[in-house]
Amino acid sequence: MNRFKFWRWGKLRRLGRTAYIVFFSIIWTIVNVGLGIYREINVLGWTWEEVYAFQSQMIVFVLLSGGLIGWFTWDIGDEDSKKLDTSHHVLDTDRLILRKMNQVDFKDIYKILSDESTMQHLQNPLTKDEVRTWILTTMESYARNEFGRYIVQRKEDGKIVGDVGFTLKMVNGLKEVCLGYIIHKPYQMNGYGLEASRACLEFGLNELGLQRIVVAVTQDNRAGEQIARKLKLFKAGEYNDPKNNNKRTDVYIVDQSLNEHLKHRSNYEINHGTTT
Repeated sequence: MNRFKFWRWGKLRRLGRTAYIVFFSIIWTIVNVGLGIYREINVLGWTWEEVYAFQSQMIVFVLLSGGLIGWFTWDIGDEDSKKLDTSHHVLDTDRLILRKMNQVDFKDIYKILSDESTMQHLQNPLTKDEVRTWILTTMESYARNEFGRYIVQRKEDGKIVGDVGFTLKMVNGLKEVCLGYIIHKPYQMNGYGLEASRACLEFGLNELGLQRIVVAVTQDNRAGEQIARKLKLFKAGEYNDPKNNNKRTDVYIVDQSLNEHLKHRSNYEINHGTTT
C-alpha cells in the first residue's frame, strides 16, 4: 500500500508529518461523516435533528481515529519503494554505488544531515523538514538539470554512508555547478569522499558534458582541501559564503573551455615558435 503519488512526491509533503496527519484526518472525517449522513437519511430514515445529534458526538471520534491512522500510515509504502529499478543507478566505483535519492532515503539522509559532527564544515545541522526539502529539491533537479546529489552506498553491505553530486549555487556572485560531498562521521577516514567525488567529477565532465565545475571548500576544512587538490582542481579564488555562516571559502574549478584555450595556445606556440 503506497501513499497517494501526488502527496508522496509533490511539494505538499514538504510540510511534513503533521500536515499529512491533518490532511488525512480532514479527508477521513469528510468521507466518514458524509457516508454516515447518507446512510442515516436514506437507509435509516432519521430526521436531520437526529443526524445532527449523533454526528456531533461521533465527529470527535472520527477526527481522532483519522489522526491515529494518519500517524501510522505516514511511512507505509516506503518499504516497497526500496526495490529501486535500474533507472536510479548512476554509476559505481570499486567500493561504492552512486544512485539517485528519493523519499525512501529520508531516515538515512536525516541521520547524516542532522549530525553536528558530520555537518561541521558545511552548514548548520538540518531539521527534518529541511531534509525533506533537500531530497525533494534534489529530485526536482534530476528532472530540470539532469543532475543532482546522489546517494553514496557501500557495495559490501548496502550501508548509506553519505551523498555526493552537483547543485546549482551562487559562488562569489556567480551561479555555478558545484560538486560537493557529505560523508557521515562514522564512515570518514576511509577514502569514500575522494572515491565518490572523483567518480562524480568524471561523470559530470564525460557523461553530462558539463563545461565548468566548481568545488567550494571552507578554509577550516582540511580534508576537503586535500580532496580538491587530489582531484587536481585549479584554485581560482576565495570568498565569504553567506549560505555557510559567512565562512571564508576557497574556490576550486575545472573548466573545459579554459583547458581547450590553453591547449590551442600551446599548440600555436609550438607550431610558430613563439611564447606570445
